[in-house]
Amino acid sequence: YTKTPTDAPIAGNTSFQEESRQRNGRLGGGSHLASPSSRSSFLRPEYFNPRRQTMKYLLFSFSALLLALPSHAEAPPEEQKGFEILFSPTGPKRLIQARLEKQIRSARKQIVLAMYQFTSDQLAKALVKAHKKGIDVRVLLDARQASSSGIYARARETLEKGNVPIRLVYPDGVSNKRSKKSRASLPKWHHKFCVFDKMIVATGSYNWTVLADEDSHENLMLIGDKRVAGQFASRFEEIWKDHTLTESLEESGK
Repeated sequence: YTKTPTDAPIAGNTSFQEESRQRNGRLGGGSHLASPSSRSSFLRPEYFNPRRQTMKYLLFSFSALLLALPSHAEAPPEEQKGFEILFSPTGPKRLIQARLEKQIRSARKQIVLAMYQFTSDQLAKALVKAHKKGIDVRVLLDARQASSSGIYARARETLEKGNVPIRLVYPDGVSNKRSKKSRASLPKWHHKFCVFDKMIVATGSYNWTVLADEDSHENLMLIGDKRVAGQFASRFEEIWKDHTLTESLEESGK
């Protein structure tokens, strides 16, 4: 065997060869380079599957999008705003009364009613049922419209027997309750609103009477807005606590 020029060291390149040997030694030598089977597992074809990686990315993106979208179904009731408008007359069906009964049944914690005329015994019974379930039910009535006789007697009696707290309102002050002025000239507690759980308020021209539902031309709006309902509830509490304007049935002697 005779060395050929290619087998001989390259003239003037000894340092380069030595450097190469040292580098290869640090890397484990050219003959000890990692084989395909010993490479990092994430580079293997069965792990690094472009189609699988794309699918994972799409699923992740879709999940993130769903989390970012608001969910109406899961929103708390107090955040679900809206309104409903009803008009009478509705005839014998008394559709507004039926709608109010439904709202009363839906209440969970509190119902406060401020009313000018109240003759509907059905609505009075609905309030009594709510009160018996432990719901805070209270009623403010115009003192001169809440008579214990005549057309107002039945609904008032139902509320009384059901132990629903009632306070009578004298808009010109309790001290003037025996005023000899004609009823027409006296100021009135003319509110017509009911607040449910401080989240929904029913208000309008509609008195809680059979006449208002069957024959009169009235309106009632149910407003699902916590801030609006809260203002009505605050006004109710303000008058309820003002004993210069209100008194209980026992105090009134009526």
